[in-house]
Amino acid sequence: MGNHLALRVASALAIVTLSAIGCSDATQTTPERITAPTSALASLTSGTGVSSTITSRMTGAPCVTVVNESNVAGTAVQIWNCYGSPAQKYSWMADGSIRAFPSTTPMCLGTAGTGQDGDRIVIQTCNGSAQQKWTATSANEIRGINGKCLDVVNASAANGARLMLWNCYGSASQKWDNAASSSSTTPPSSGQTAVATVSVSLSSTLPVKQTAQATATVRDASGNVLGGQTIAWTSSNTSVATVSTSGLVTAVAAGSATITATTGGKSGSAALTVTAAVSGVVVLPGQSIQAAVNANPAGTTFILKAGTHTRQSVIPKSGDVFQGEVGTILDGQGAAYAFSKGGTPYPSNVTIRGLKITGYSPATQSATVDAGGYYPSEATTGWVIDGNEVSYNGEYGIRIGNSSRVINNNVHHNNRLNIAGSANNALVENNEIAFGNYQNALNTNFEAGGTKFAYTDGLIVRGNYVHDNVGVGIHMDENNINTTIESNRIVSNGSEGVAIEISYATIIRNNTVTNNGWKDPRNRYTYLWNAGIGVHASQNVEIYGNTVSGNYAGIVGIEQNRSADKAVYGAHIIQNMYVHNNTVTQNTLPKTSGALSVAAGIATDIAGNTAVFTSRNNRFVGNTYYVSPNPQPFAWQFGTRTVSQWKAYGQDVSGIFN
Repeated sequence: MGNHLALRVASALAIVTLSAIGCSDATQTTPERITAPTSALASLTSGTGVSSTITSRMTGAPCVTVVNESNVAGTAVQIWNCYGSPAQKYSWMADGSIRAFPSTTPMCLGTAGTGQDGDRIVIQTCNGSAQQKWTATSANEIRGINGKCLDVVNASAANGARLMLWNCYGSASQKWDNAASSSSTTPPSSGQTAVATVSVSLSSTLPVKQTAQATATVRDASGNVLGGQTIAWTSSNTSVATVSTSGLVTAVAAGSATITATTGGKSGSAALTVTAAVSGVVVLPGQSIQAAVNANPAGTTFILKAGTHTRQSVIPKSGDVFQGEVGTILDGQGAAYAFSKGGTPYPSNVTIRGLKITGYSPATQSATVDAGGYYPSEATTGWVIDGNEVSYNGEYGIRIGNSSRVINNNVHHNNRLNIAGSANNALVENNEIAFGNYQNALNTNFEAGGTKFAYTDGLIVRGNYVHDNVGVGIHMDENNINTTIESNRIVSNGSEGVAIEISYATIIRNNTVTNNGWKDPRNRYTYLWNAGIGVHASQNVEIYGNTVSGNYAGIVGIEQNRSADKAVYGAHIIQNMYVHNNTVTQNTLPKTSGALSVAAGIATDIAGNTAVFTSRNNRFVGNTYYVSPNPQPFAWQFGTRTVSQWKAYGQDVSGIFN
């Protein structure tokens, strides 16, 4: 990885599309009923045909709301403070459909997909399909196709959070009422900054009788951190875990709980699993972890006791488990690695959990927690890296292996990349990935930033918070195939939020991609670099259901001559790029005179390369755009284009332009 990773200079532009679905139905609804006061939440009722609000049981009881109060098919659905709008009234019909705008132009709530986790909810012309059938449960869930629950993206109670389908798991974001009256939210008093979001940081696992400090980060609508807030802490299950007024969490018994912080009418939460007391070989600070591994058979559990373990480097045996306590720190003090695969045969099914790992100095393109190699054939199998903090190390924080699960970690401030590697069937899920290349000391033309993956097959990158990396946030570079990037929050990375480079068969769906590309270490603003989502000389990329806003460019494709790079699954060209059902806000002008910034499109620096525009099945369909004040916010056929020109080329003919 790295020999062919340099980005090449070329023109580039972005693509986005959103498809509308349906056929007509003019069923009339009955008059709205008189509803109970909001202080008395009523049970969820269905099939009555009566018009009412649908409110969430998250803090503030926000209303299900059609975005921009639009009745156009394909418009997304969100939660918002209740204010009595017609866009917040729904009738649940006997046929199982839920009708928006029931008294004027009835439209059905439906899923913009086939019933998979993360499929977004939109309004559609009613057609009786399974995507438009909903059932109420006694648990106040609204279940749709494949039995999945109506849910809120990232379980966020913030205004504007979109609705989606997800497996039912009992969260407040999946609980609804439809008999409570709507109410208006009192605006903040003069001089007081309104709270927009609250996020909670907490270890995902905690053994019984251990404690951990939860912290809440409060931000305004511009993403600025607000200080001096009074936080109210609660636990969803005090028999499993309690939380003090200061946010100190105590594990009581094995099970699951959600720890929630509330301030200014907004809430954020973190899931916690309390594990039964773990038995195993105890290793105290000052003792050699490797000596304990050598003295015990494969499959041993090692309890690394609280305190600082210095200059520890471990090559595990297959099946070994390394479990930390609250306060267990591995301080490398310049050692080459914390955990490594060693030589063949590589150890498999190793678990590393609950550790703070810092201060290591791996060799170039190696990792502090190193489960992989330059190719999948050089990687381990089945490692689980769960619930660790991996920070302030040289080179990579974590390198993935085959069938590895890198989950619930906080990986930040590592010198080159936070997470990287080459592997098959790996999962990177629910991690915070931040401030990679934080010193801006390494060449991003080679590799530096948040993540970078090469020669993977079947990689899933899901549900991560990827932010403030100096370079690309999520970078698939060189012969990756069958990749899924979904339901991530990708914010304020210096270069692209997501970059797919000389790779194949990628799905990018249901991500929130915001404010990326404004601090590119290479200062590349005269072409279409630094997009929220950028596709570079890659085939068969589908991009849908994403919310892309405030990035230097929106969704773009760039085709260059990459024939000198090894091509495993076909030529490195843009072909079958399908961008649909996204919402793109690109309401900023280029950074400087002569710079280039668009909402969507494709660019090429190959003279006479008209095929990328005319015969490669590259298309944008049904996206929603907010593009003012840029008069030419699209790129196609070797130039920037107006909305009318973009549509004349056959792009987003059914799109929505604002």
